[in-house]
Formats: sequence, structure tokens, C-alpha cells
Amino acid sequence: GIKNPLASMAALEAWVPGAVAPSVRVAAIVRYASQDVAISIVGIDPRREGSVSDLPKQLRGITLSALYRATNAIIIGDGLAAKIGARSGANITLQTSEGARLNAQVVGVFHTGVRGIDERTAYVLIKTSQILAQQTGLVNELRLRLRDPMISREIAARIEDDTTYKSVSWQESNEDLLNSFIIRNIIMFAVVGAILLV
Repeated sequence: GIKNPLASMAALEAWVPGAVAPSVRVAAIVRYASQDVAISIVGIDPRREGSVSDLPKQLRGITLSALYRATNAIIIGDGLAAKIGARSGANITLQTSEGARLNAQVVGVFHTGVRGIDERTAYVLIKTSQILAQQTGLVNELRLRLRDPMISREIAARIEDDTTYKSVSWQESNEDLLNSFIIRNIIMFAVVGAILLV
């Protein structure tokens, strides 16, 4: 995890042109109705999450405050809900490879439109994911949303220099997708050019 995450967040907020939010990502197996699915559990702070992601807009009929309504509340993707047959109010079991086991209650679903996320991601409170990780006080990600997304490479490089932690810009994390757009544009221009030439 990140050493002294609160101090790191305060240091970043002092100069980063945007918002910062902590999270704890844990790999786990979700078990429900004799089905086992490997997913990524993301522990979030509901008060800060809206400033760094679109999750509040992607929720179906609930708000992030629903995570406070039940013990070990969890919000799952609609693709995962369909795959395991779980609805709001269902009790599911989460288990990690280290042997941590937790019963959680589904309090809602979200839909991003990205199949990999909707089928493989769930959100809980930070303290719940820390219990799964078996590390109190753990924060292993700081996520940022910049006011100008085009300067993310420069900001990521400066963060790496200042903190010595790995920092990944959105361009770097989506490099394959961006390259596919470039190839598509090249093909499109080649076809249009050939048509005009003919």
C-alpha cells in the first residue's frame, strides 16, 4: 500500500489541478447460488468518489450513500448481477486468495457500458476492502481527475518523481485502444483517398 496516504493526498491536492480520491483494490471470488466469479473489489470513499469518477451517474436507482445502509454493503455491475443471478438485497460471499472471507449484502447495481467492468467490478467502502485485504489502514491507489485531461502524462511523470510510486496516465493505461483508433483512421483515410483517386 501507500505509506501515509493522507499525507500523500494532502501533498497532491496542494498542486494537482483537479481532484484526488483514495481507494483499495482487492482481487476476490464472489460466491452466490453455487456460482463463483473472479472480480475486482474497489473500496471507495463515497464523499470523494464523485469528484474522480462517473460512478454516481452510473448507479441504477440508488446513490453512493447506499453503501452506509448495510453491514459490508456492496454495489455490483449489472453484468455481474445477471451472471450470478443476484439482486438488490441478496447476500453474497467474498473470498480472497489469502483466505479472507466476508459476507456482503448487495445494495444496488451500476452500468458503465463497458462489459469487462460491468461483469468484473464491485464497489464497497474502504474499510470493507481493508478487511478483505487483512490490512487496517491500507490504501493502495490514489485516483486523480484533472481539469485538463491532456496534461495527464506530465502530471503522472511529476507524481512519480515526487512520490517514487508508479503513476499511470489515462493515455498509458488505454494505449492499445488509442492505437486501434489511429489504425482505424489510417485505413479510413486510405479508403477515402482511393475512392477520390478513382
